[in-house]
Amino acid sequence: MNHSFWEIIWNASLVGKIVMIVLVVASLISWAIWYYYLKAFKQMKEDNRLFDNLGDPMRSADLMVMEHIYQNSSKFHFSPKARVFRNVYDQLIKFNEDLISSGKGDIFGPQNKISNDYMQRSVSSISIEFFLPHEKYRSYLATIASVSPFIGLFGTVWGIVDSFRGLAMGQGTLEAVAPGIAEALIATAAGLAASIPASIFFNFVSGRFQEYRSTMTAYGQDLINLFERVMAVGLKK
Repeated sequence: MNHSFWEIIWNASLVGKIVMIVLVVASLISWAIWYYYLKAFKQMKEDNRLFDNLGDPMRSADLMVMEHIYQNSSKFHFSPKARVFRNVYDQLIKFNEDLISSGKGDIFGPQNKISNDYMQRSVSSISIEFFLPHEKYRSYLATIASVSPFIGLFGTVWGIVDSFRGLAMGQGTLEAVAPGIAEALIATAAGLAASIPASIFFNFVSGRFQEYRSTMTAYGQDLINLFERVMAVGLKK
């Protein structure tokens, strides 16, 4: 008697069906998360491009240009570079306000230097804050990638045990034990089918996260150096 793939699944034991359902749901979740990240990375790239179109503060070193960029940067919520720029600029404004309120002049006054270490920690903090809402979905991918093979293995063991139970009851024909063995192998394949894409997605997303974090750190340091240079030029005028 021939058994099709769907007949084997349909006639599988209750435990076998539950294992299949869990793995199918896990696989759908990982693909949905992958689609979410594709949209998120596309939006980050597009917002970075639009933010760059506002102007390049590194070229002009002009406070008017920087103010223009700052006023318009809030439109690009998904741009890592815009978030870093606003954070560094906000810290500079706060530093200037503290100087004025304490009667020490402004950022162009003598001996008034921003703390490079403090600004770097601020950039690192905004990088963590920017990606924090996305981290939980990445952890789902890691969980699916690591747990799915074991769920599939459980289904495999259960199917083999079911087959041996049939042998113990005297049903020693291949036709009697083959469905249980087929069910076990399908569970193994389903576990791998859920795990492998999730693992690939996790590695890709982790790589992109690291790439954007490095970009944010480097851009933040460039901005800090730029503001220090602008302050020094302002002091000489």
